[in-house]
Amino acid sequence: MLNYFGKINQYVKAFKSDDLGAVTVDWVVLTALVVGMVVFVIQQVTLPVEAISTVVADGISTNGGLN
Repeated sequence: MLNYFGKINQYVKAFKSDDLGAVTVDWVVLTALVVGMVVFVIQQVTLPVEAISTVVADGISTNGGLN
Protein backbone atom coordinates (compact mmCIF):
# COMPACT_ATOMS: atom_id res chain seq x y z
CA MET A 1 0.00 0.00 0.00
CA LEU A 2 2.89 2.36 0.75
CA ASN A 3 4.31 1.76 -2.72
CA TYR A 4 0.94 2.75 -4.20
CA PHE A 5 0.99 6.14 -2.45
CA GLY A 6 4.59 6.63 -3.56
CA LYS A 7 3.53 6.19 -7.20
CA ILE A 8 0.62 8.60 -6.73
CA ASN A 9 3.02 11.12 -5.21
CA GLN A 10 5.32 10.76 -8.25
CA TYR A 11 2.41 11.30 -10.66
CA VAL A 12 1.26 14.38 -8.76
CA LYS A 13 4.78 15.86 -8.78
CA ALA A 14 5.12 15.16 -12.51
CA PHE A 15 1.74 16.74 -13.19
CA LYS A 16 2.59 19.87 -11.18
CA SER A 17 5.95 20.33 -12.92
CA ASP A 18 4.55 19.83 -16.46
CA ASP A 19 4.05 23.27 -18.02
CA LEU A 20 3.24 22.35 -21.62
CA GLY A 21 -0.40 23.42 -21.28
CA ALA A 22 0.54 26.80 -19.80
CA VAL A 23 1.55 28.16 -23.19
CA THR A 24 -1.87 27.24 -24.60
CA VAL A 25 -3.61 28.96 -21.72
CA ASP A 26 -1.49 32.08 -22.26
CA TRP A 27 -2.41 32.23 -25.94
CA VAL A 28 -6.10 31.73 -25.19
CA VAL A 29 -6.06 34.55 -22.64
CA LEU A 30 -4.13 36.89 -24.96
CA THR A 31 -6.44 36.11 -27.88
CA ALA A 32 -9.54 36.73 -25.75
CA LEU A 33 -8.05 40.04 -24.61
CA VAL A 34 -7.38 41.16 -28.18
CA VAL A 35 -10.89 40.16 -29.30
CA GLY A 36 -12.39 42.03 -26.34
CA MET A 37 -10.40 45.15 -27.18
CA VAL A 38 -11.50 45.01 -30.83
CA VAL A 39 -15.16 44.68 -29.81
CA PHE A 40 -14.80 47.64 -27.45
CA VAL A 41 -13.17 49.83 -30.11
CA ILE A 42 -15.81 48.93 -32.69
CA GLN A 43 -18.57 49.85 -30.26
CA GLN A 44 -16.92 53.18 -29.48
CA VAL A 45 -16.45 54.09 -33.15
CA THR A 46 -19.82 52.89 -34.50
CA LEU A 47 -22.06 55.51 -32.88
CA PRO A 48 -20.07 58.60 -33.98
CA VAL A 49 -19.77 57.24 -37.52
CA GLU A 50 -23.52 56.61 -37.67
CA ALA A 51 -24.21 60.14 -36.42
CA ILE A 52 -21.85 61.70 -38.97
CA SER A 53 -23.32 59.65 -41.81
CA THR A 54 -26.84 60.74 -40.81
CA VAL A 55 -25.79 64.41 -40.85
CA VAL A 56 -24.15 64.01 -44.25
CA ALA A 57 -27.17 62.15 -45.68
CA ASP A 58 -29.54 64.85 -44.37
CA GLY A 59 -27.34 67.58 -45.86
CA ILE A 60 -27.28 65.88 -49.23
CA SER A 61 -31.04 65.31 -49.28
CA THR A 62 -31.93 68.92 -48.27
CA ASN A 63 -29.46 70.54 -50.67
CA GLY A 64 -30.43 68.31 -53.56
CA GLY A 65 -27.08 66.66 -53.86
CA LEU A 66 -23.93 68.28 -55.16
CA ASN A 67 -24.49 71.51 -57.13
